[in-house]
Amino acid sequence: MISKFNLTFSTDEIDKASHIRKDKNKIDLLASNSKSLNLIVWQGKILLDWQNESPKICYIPFDHKLLQKANRIAFLGFIEALSPIFLYALPNWENEGKNYEKKLGKFVDNEEVTHPYLPLENRFTDLKKVLINLSSKELSICGMAKSLFEWHDNNKHCSRCGDVNKVFDSGWELSCSKCKNKVFPRTDPVVIMLIERKDSILLGRSSVWPKGMYSCLAGFLEPGERVEDAVRRETFEEVGIKLSSIEYVTNQAWPFPHSLMIGCRATAESSHLQIDYSELEDARWFRKKELISLQENNNLSLKLARKGTIANYLIEEWIKRSE
Repeated sequence: MISKFNLTFSTDEIDKASHIRKDKNKIDLLASNSKSLNLIVWQGKILLDWQNESPKICYIPFDHKLLQKANRIAFLGFIEALSPIFLYALPNWENEGKNYEKKLGKFVDNEEVTHPYLPLENRFTDLKKVLINLSSKELSICGMAKSLFEWHDNNKHCSRCGDVNKVFDSGWELSCSKCKNKVFPRTDPVVIMLIERKDSILLGRSSVWPKGMYSCLAGFLEPGERVEDAVRRETFEEVGIKLSSIEYVTNQAWPFPHSLMIGCRATAESSHLQIDYSELEDARWFRKKELISLQENNNLSLKLARKGTIANYLIEEWIKRSE
């Protein structure tokens, strides 16, 4: 079993304090506390401090004028000597903020955006850009914040009647102001599988990924499916291969927008591929020597899944097991 420290976005270091979420007076009091840590998200980007080589979360003081422009979304919990953490969403502002277009579907958005109320070293940054730069604790906080932000952003109106949703339970519940339909933060389960046969593993790539990057096959669980069923179905749909065995390995929270990646190993019955090019741009078998070369040389035209991802771990773990 994999230690939590091998993967990003573990929330073990955060006391979510869910028992006080319904106490609005207490939450309001904590939000006005000088010890509160206030994290701001804009257009899905986290406000980071880039003053040093390694970025870190830029927490805004509770009395800063920027918070007056932002909307408090949720109470995240406690960290660092019982300091309360709050998530705020910032609307667009004049000039750059107003004209910025959210890059939907882009693998990584490298553009960092500043705000006129803040120094230039404080910039809104795509979380995918800093997966290996932030500490595990800060990635945990950012992952939870990112997922909650996206859930709120996508559920402003009731899915039943279309009326406005109101926020309850310190940001962890939405209720329709008209029909009273309630919704709660969602997590979408995704299977991601390392498929092996003899001395090779199967990796594929999507057309929206960086040029030359290959990773494990993956796909969402469908209603009524077990994990094993989804692994078999997704593999057969994408590359036409049947599997003889499936083994669960580990899982990883993935806040893009709010998934749980369920990592598995599987053995292929054959090596012949029938690629569905509407799903994948390419898929191929990789031998161990080639994978090691890709790990050691960043200048090659082919690349493996990035550090910090469950796909990268599954690949590296297979290489070590096959030694």
